[in-house]
Amino acid sequence: MNNNLKNNSNIISLYKFIQEFCKIRSKIIINDNDYIWNCKIDNIEDDPENISIKYCDQLEDGDDDELDYILKVHKPEFQNAPELPKELKKWISGEWNDYKDEVKIIKEREKNSLLDDIDDIEKFDDDPKRKIIAEEYLNKRNEWVKSQKKVEKTRKLFTDLYMIYNDLKKDSETIEIIVANGYIKDRNNPNIYHPILTKNLNMNFDAVKNIIYVTNTDTRSELYTELFQMMENINLESFSSLNTKLMHSDCHPMDRNNTKEFLKVLVHMISSDSKFIDEGEIDDGNNRISMFYRPSIIVRKRLDGTVKAIDKIIKNIEETGFVPAHLLDIVNGGRIERPEEKEESIEELLAKTGGESIDILLTKEANKEQLEIAKRIDMYNAVLVQGPPGTGKTHTIANLVGDFLAKGKSVLVTSYTKKALSVLKDKLPKNMQSLCVSVLDDSNEDMEKSIDGITERMSKYTSFELKKEINELKEKRLKIIDDLSKNRKKIYDILNSEYKSIVLNGEEISPTEAAIFIMKNRNKLDYINGNVKLYTPLPLSEDELNFLYSTNNDITVNEEKELNYNLPNPSNLIKPSVLENNLKKVNEIIDNIDIIKNTKNWNISIKDNLYFETEFGSFYVTDLNIDYINELSLYIKRYKNIEPWCIGICCDSKKGEAHKKNWIKLIAKIKSTLEINDYILDKYFGKKLTCNVNDLIEYKSSINKLAKMLEKDSKISSLRLIFNGDVKKLTTLKLINNSTIKTHDDCEFLLKSIDLYNARNELAQNWNDLMVINGSKSFFDLDSEEPERTAEKYISQIEYYLNWYSKDYKELLDLLSKNTIPPQIVLRVNSLDSDFEQVDKIFNALCNDLPYIINVCINKINISEINDVIDESIDILDDNLLINSSICINIKTSLINRDVNSYLQQFKELEETYNKYEFLTKRNELLNRISKVAPKWANDIRNRNGIHGLCSCPSNIKDAWKYKQLDLILEDLTSESLDSLQKKSQKLSINYRKVTEEYAEKCAWYQLLSKTECDIGMKQALKGWELTIKKIGKGTGKNAAKYKAQARELMSKCQNAVPCWIMPINKAIESLKPGENEFDVIIIDEASQSDISSLAIAYLGKKMIVVGDDKQVSPMAIGVEYDRIVDLQEMLIKGKIPNSHLYSTKTSLYDIAATTFQPLMLKEHFRCVPEIIGFSNMLSYDYKIKPLRDSNSSNLVPAVINYRVDGKREGKTNIEEAKTIVSLIKACISMEEYNNKTFGVISLLGDEQVRLIDSLIMEKISNKDVEDRRILVGNASNFQGDERDVIFLSMVDSCNENGGPLSLSGNGVDDSNKKRYNVAVSRAKDQLWVVNSLDSTYNLKPGDIRKKLLDYATDPNAFMYKEEEIKNKADSIFEVEVANKLVSEGYHIVQQYPVGAYRLDIVVIYEGRKVVIECDGERYHSGTEKVREDMQRQAILERIGWRFIRIRGSQYFRNPESEMKRVIEQLNIMEIYPEDDKIVTNKNRTSDLLEKVKRKASEYFNEDFVEEKPEIINSTDISTSKILYALDSNKTIDKLKDSEILDEYVETKEKEEETFLDFLI
Repeated sequence: MNNNLKNNSNIISLYKFIQEFCKIRSKIIINDNDYIWNCKIDNIEDDPENISIKYCDQLEDGDDDELDYILKVHKPEFQNAPELPKELKKWISGEWNDYKDEVKIIKEREKNSLLDDIDDIEKFDDDPKRKIIAEEYLNKRNEWVKSQKKVEKTRKLFTDLYMIYNDLKKDSETIEIIVANGYIKDRNNPNIYHPILTKNLNMNFDAVKNIIYVTNTDTRSELYTELFQMMENINLESFSSLNTKLMHSDCHPMDRNNTKEFLKVLVHMISSDSKFIDEGEIDDGNNRISMFYRPSIIVRKRLDGTVKAIDKIIKNIEETGFVPAHLLDIVNGGRIERPEEKEESIEELLAKTGGESIDILLTKEANKEQLEIAKRIDMYNAVLVQGPPGTGKTHTIANLVGDFLAKGKSVLVTSYTKKALSVLKDKLPKNMQSLCVSVLDDSNEDMEKSIDGITERMSKYTSFELKKEINELKEKRLKIIDDLSKNRKKIYDILNSEYKSIVLNGEEISPTEAAIFIMKNRNKLDYINGNVKLYTPLPLSEDELNFLYSTNNDITVNEEKELNYNLPNPSNLIKPSVLENNLKKVNEIIDNIDIIKNTKNWNISIKDNLYFETEFGSFYVTDLNIDYINELSLYIKRYKNIEPWCIGICCDSKKGEAHKKNWIKLIAKIKSTLEINDYILDKYFGKKLTCNVNDLIEYKSSINKLAKMLEKDSKISSLRLIFNGDVKKLTTLKLINNSTIKTHDDCEFLLKSIDLYNARNELAQNWNDLMVINGSKSFFDLDSEEPERTAEKYISQIEYYLNWYSKDYKELLDLLSKNTIPPQIVLRVNSLDSDFEQVDKIFNALCNDLPYIINVCINKINISEINDVIDESIDILDDNLLINSSICINIKTSLINRDVNSYLQQFKELEETYNKYEFLTKRNELLNRISKVAPKWANDIRNRNGIHGLCSCPSNIKDAWKYKQLDLILEDLTSESLDSLQKKSQKLSINYRKVTEEYAEKCAWYQLLSKTECDIGMKQALKGWELTIKKIGKGTGKNAAKYKAQARELMSKCQNAVPCWIMPINKAIESLKPGENEFDVIIIDEASQSDISSLAIAYLGKKMIVVGDDKQVSPMAIGVEYDRIVDLQEMLIKGKIPNSHLYSTKTSLYDIAATTFQPLMLKEHFRCVPEIIGFSNMLSYDYKIKPLRDSNSSNLVPAVINYRVDGKREGKTNIEEAKTIVSLIKACISMEEYNNKTFGVISLLGDEQVRLIDSLIMEKISNKDVEDRRILVGNASNFQGDERDVIFLSMVDSCNENGGPLSLSGNGVDDSNKKRYNVAVSRAKDQLWVVNSLDSTYNLKPGDIRKKLLDYATDPNAFMYKEEEIKNKADSIFEVEVANKLVSEGYHIVQQYPVGAYRLDIVVIYEGRKVVIECDGERYHSGTEKVREDMQRQAILERIGWRFIRIRGSQYFRNPESEMKRVIEQLNIMEIYPEDDKIVTNKNRTSDLLEKVKRKASEYFNEDFVEEKPEIINSTDISTSKILYALDSNKTIDKLKDSEILDEYVETKEKEEETFLDFLI
């Protein structure tokens, strides 16, 4: 318990540290001027044509506009200026077509002459008509200027909003846009001017219409309570009730009705010295606190909800003691139990490669790393996943979520950015998507879809129905898994056999050598027919084979025929002597039965069933059993000498209880008399009567008197005797031992003797009444001295016979029935007989009839036993196998006829034949041994066919066996079609995914329905929320606030019905409640971007999967003092938390997890073509990443471009690079090859370059193209978790003015540069442009990360194949032959074709379609491990769409033409046909496309950014007089274009010009 308290205390300390860390990082804003951007609604230009402001007043009916916006801004175009009249052209100063320039009338001007030096002055007012024209023109232009200034303001607002829109796309995790109202001013703190009521907004952009919208969200309005922390003497207690009121009223900052009332209440509750100032009202300054109704739109740094969330976490820990195990692991360390690792079979390895498992349900294409994650999270509290760029982290998470949902687990998937989550839900199986809610912005739309899906499913299905489907799918899936495993094992065995030598009987031989041996010896050794078991030695030794062949003569065919009938062993048959003796016994038994028949005068038959015909009746004894007969015999022997009195007792017993009582009394009397006798003998031993007891009877009263006297006094006085004369007389008699009575005991002895005498007389009477009448002795004849003692011996028999009728008689009846002897007949039962007659008949039968019946039964049994012995032999001979054996038929006939002599003769013949079984047995044993491996050969010997019928074995039998083995082994190697197995494997894999997806979907819905079907409240909440949302509609009705409040209450219940939630960390922290919202698994993506504050979200899960990459961008320590963090560490976590010094601003959640959990790396890369990801692989991952994209999958070549410009860095910008990138993007957009491609621009040096490029893009590229092509400009951090088809990198840096190398830029502190470069490069899917102003050779030092990138971009392949060069184009002659044959057929092939990290033997290409030809045969690097790698490689590549044809060496070399015919047939099926007859090797592809882009970009660059040079004017384009004017007045040639000032001069001076013109010409 103490440990738990300590652990929880440490966790609380950690969370308090994080809480304080967040407070340091956050700044409370008290004036809206400190925000990134703000715009008061009342300051927005009144431009109804282009700007629409919509208030959110709660009305009766909602608004049905296209979007629920509060601000809509259309980008207007500038209008052309009114045309300047010809009359005014030389009288206007300023740019007349620029609305920013002021235009004035020139009051007077000089008249200029080309040839004369005379200057005349001309005044504007000289021409009245000109004055009128000027007045009209200036009025028009002023109106135009006014409208253009409005357009300018509107365009400025549009541009601001559009930039915000782009910033939100890049940094939605850190910034947000809100609408606010209720501005507070505090006289005590003049710096305060900030709204109190806020609500989150969203933005949308319609690129076609060029309209940007600021839209409402489904979030509720909130109070900015942080502001009041900066104010003194405020009623803070009022906020609880204010928040409750706000929750129910849902006041919108743009509401002009309810919100005003709410703000009035609020300001008056927080201070009595306060005033609410409505629109149009003026603050008189008389109150301390003023609140203004002034809605505004603000862009601010996103508020961090972590501080409040941690308060709830700490409270929950203190109240419940609950801390997730993964957090305890981080805080306390400890040990984990690792499962024992075992070597995996090829089937298991290939299943893992394809992400297949019995227990884990990955619904989409998967790999072994995904399986391992699912396994680890079952075993451990947390799993750390390193996901390098493009390795399918989102796909992996989607697969894991599907598995978790199928198992009934609740899941939260969260990430620092919403970019990483944006497509996650779409990657789930369609029918699972309703089980997930993706909350990426402030909208309930996805929640509505999810609940609609859940309620619809609940109305259509029950868990019981789903359970049946699940069980069927489970069986189907297990069958597919088993089939896949078996099929893959077959493929592996086939491929492996191509690389293994044949090992036969300890000898190793290659398939080629085997083929040569067969060809040489076909005629000499091909005499073992049929199939043989492969890889087995010769089944018999030479001696055994010689013996086997010799038996062809030792046993005749007829003998073998008889022996093959499986003759019985003679010892198992009855011996002739025994048969003879038994038949004699049968005759004796029959004689004995005849005697009984004569004695009893009975007719007895024993032929079938035993039959008796007697004087008391006829009957059959049908079921004879010797044991039962013996029981009956023993029973009868009990009554051999039965006395008549026994029968009498039985009769009395049968008569009833009254007669039985007399016998019971007799028994009691015997016992009581015996007791008296025993008492006397025991107590009065030595005393003996010397008188007749009969004489004592008259003194009995006197003896009693005397006994009483002696009891009181041992001596009796004479006086007393005088008064008792009878006593006195008694004392004189010698009654005991011839002596007188002396003691009390003497008296007692005499009295007992009298009692014994009386008792004997009574007993004698009873005895004689019962026993003597039934033939027994009289009582006193039993014994002269103690007759009762003899009578005692009769008690047991009396008792026995008293119960005989109720017990033993029943036993008799039972025994007779068991022996099937009818009691009614044998015992002569007659209901009319008296009891005595009945009992007498029974005992008569017992003594006189039953012994004979039993005797006959026993004799019958003996005869049957003898016959059974004979029948056993007959049964042996009756075997179906013996029906054709003549010997056995004769013996059987002799036995049936009981012919002893014939039996003796046939028996001897059987013995003689049977003795040859030893030879036949050994022959058959040897043949069976051969038959197990070569059944046809064994059959040939058995049938003595050809050479195998000789009596000696062929001398070259060993070589013949070797020949046979090798011939069939080679045939077996090529027997099964590898193509069909591969097709089956692919089909099974597809079915596996399909069935697994369906199975997982059903399981997931079953889990949900099982829970909801029993929860009526949840059902009500789901339906209630759905209906309530519909009533809310657009949220503008007068009851909308009430419905929204009710919807929020129902939402908390509905959330429990949704097992999976997808939301960014900040949204999750704000929305979910510790202690209430607990998930089985929480998955944190892009954890390397999340700082330590994200540990708050880790509290919500029982288990945690952390996905990130410490090689990518980590949290930045911006605006946080290092010393303050150290102080916090010292105060709160040092000594309590392992590695407490690591908990800093630059440490990510991934880093913290890595201190405790072992990372599992995702290695398969899917995003970039290999040329692009190769840089990251080299820079950050030690070539561990396996690129799986084919370089040819993109037509944008080259994939990596080092694009040098003559730019110069100024500050942190490079204008030339920025212009070039914009021109390149425009050029790409114009090219057909770039149709539908998306673009991104990443600055490798600061955000200033980002803003510069952004502004140029807005100016030079249409918004529609920006939206359609998803053009995004940002830094590496902005792009983490994102991707584009084409990425432009701006390096910004340029060479030094002095020409020397730049300062070394290495990996950076904490590898920050390395991480930025890794992220930046790996965002490009198809093409990467590195736009730079550097010469890596002269401007950069070795080890500079910029140089690494530029050198790589110059020649990616030089780095990709740096560690491994292709030594030969083909690994073997085998591949050379196959390649040549394909070329000769006109196929277009590429040898050693690279696909990411793999090389393929031969790839055949036709119109962009590709098929791999793999040659499996004898190669120098072949082996079991190579086969496994090949199969795993094929499984991975098939998963991403590659198709394979494999050619087996053993099959090819036996018949090359046939095998190549099969290959070409397969190519035709796959629609791969011959085209150009050429072999293409893997060289860098040149690109016309690159040159086209460069040319087009140059055109755009000159058009957009290069100022126009003065035009050279052709002499034919201008009159001579104008040229002369230009020369005379020193005007530049380009000014001559506008030559209207010379027109008037031309007419008067033409003649004068002729001479000068000639001179010029």
